[in-house]
Amino acid sequence: MYSFLVSLMRIALLIGVGFWLSVVTAHAQATRFAEPRLYFGLQASYMRYPGLGYFAGGFPPFKAIYPAAATLGYRIKPRFSLEAGFTGRFPATQRADSANTGFEYSRYAYAVSVIGRGMLLRPARATPWAAELTGGLVFLNSEQQIISYYQTGGSRTVAGSSLVGIHDVQLALGLGTRYRLNEHWQLTGDVQGQLSVLTSIINDIFGTQSQLIGGGAAVGIRYAL
Repeated sequence: MYSFLVSLMRIALLIGVGFWLSVVTAHAQATRFAEPRLYFGLQASYMRYPGLGYFAGGFPPFKAIYPAAATLGYRIKPRFSLEAGFTGRFPATQRADSANTGFEYSRYAYAVSVIGRGMLLRPARATPWAAELTGGLVFLNSEQQIISYYQTGGSRTVAGSSLVGIHDVQLALGLGTRYRLNEHWQLTGDVQGQLSVLTSIINDIFGTQSQLIGGGAAVGIRYAL
């Protein structure tokens, strides 16, 4: 009888230890699953940044930057992460020719963002959804070069060159959400507004810039380590 009780206690102890280890392991996995530290993201985006609505001659202006943005984020606390993003447009040169004269327009624009993300509610392991409040700074840089030239036959002679540049710091505020597919992959969505803080227009001969408010939306996928 004594040996039976001892065996029963050993079995109960093993079951108890196994249950405790399974609970601890499940808790650690759930915590890690819910709140990864480092993540990389790629988003399909359309962002209308303040300051991109200037123009030169007959060349249509940039009104937005699209179609993609890359992000890198690090979760500092369970409910707060810091994220850096990059998006840009680098089109080819466009020309506008007449009989003996012409213009050549070449431009690019890119934006670098530093955004903080704070969860609106405490992370729940039972649901894959999470809602976030986002805010930070966007550094916008856009330049357009205009070259005028004379053309005779097949040759061209440059008559002049000018540069229109915009360099701006903008406040960003928005809302975001994410949906966990599994331990590593997440779907994301964001809406964001921007307010121009500092705008510098260099050699603004043909351009104008008066828009101070912009915004846009993005959806994408995120890989968490």
